[in-house]
Amino acid sequence: KRMDGAVKTDLAQLLEKSDFVSLHINYCDENVGFIGKAEFDLMKRGSFFVNTSRGELIDEAALLSVLREGGIAGAALDVLRGENMPEGFIPNNDKLVKYAQSHNNLIITPHIGGCTVESMEKTEVFIASKLVQYLSKSGYMM
Repeated sequence: KRMDGAVKTDLAQLLEKSDFVSLHINYCDENVGFIGKAEFDLMKRGSFFVNTSRGELIDEAALLSVLREGGIAGAALDVLRGENMPEGFIPNNDKLVKYAQSHNNLIITPHIGGCTVESMEKTEVFIASKLVQYLSKSGYMM
């Protein structure tokens, strides 16, 4: 069924027919592992996968396997599993990072797409206004 130029379909059909699959879903318990081996196996040979949501939403071992086997042409990630851990970094011995260092079908970039001068300024102003609001209500500012 067509809706405003788009065709409504299920995930399996979308994966089977798409040349590019870009994941944009929210992080919640039921979405962890949303794209795994079964989904990567459905993708067209020669297709590309992009994840800018959260690393936990994909099975990274399955992605690595499909890349090594040539099941898809390539992938681009700006998120990896565990990047939001308290340590805040991905170790260099991460399997996807190591693979990307020696293969040209995987690109990994820092998860900073929204970090522009304007977005940082808006964030700083928002935080400062919340702090002023809190201090005013608490009686610290008069």
